[in-house]
Amino acid sequence: MSKPSFTPEELALFEADQAEAEHGYTAEYIRSCRDLGRPLTIGQETAQVMPFRLDPPRARRLAAASTRTGINRSQIIRDGLDRQLDILERQAV
Repeated sequence: MSKPSFTPEELALFEADQAEAEHGYTAEYIRSCRDLGRPLTIGQETAQVMPFRLDPPRARRLAAASTRTGINRSQIIRDGLDRQLDILERQAV
């Protein structure tokens, strides 16, 4: 693998972030950052994490589809699950 190259401006930002992190953060600052990271909700409801396993061929197809479409992997999985559940619900009627 080749080593990534960064501009002097990017390196300065990294160094500033590193210095800030090494100095530490106050509890007040951390509480103010609660909106960072993954969202806890999807739509109006709290999301439930559902871990599951994918075999390597499916994982590769999912990653390729995400890269190709710009849709994140979780959304692709949710969309596919919705379609399959619709089919199963129609069959049950």
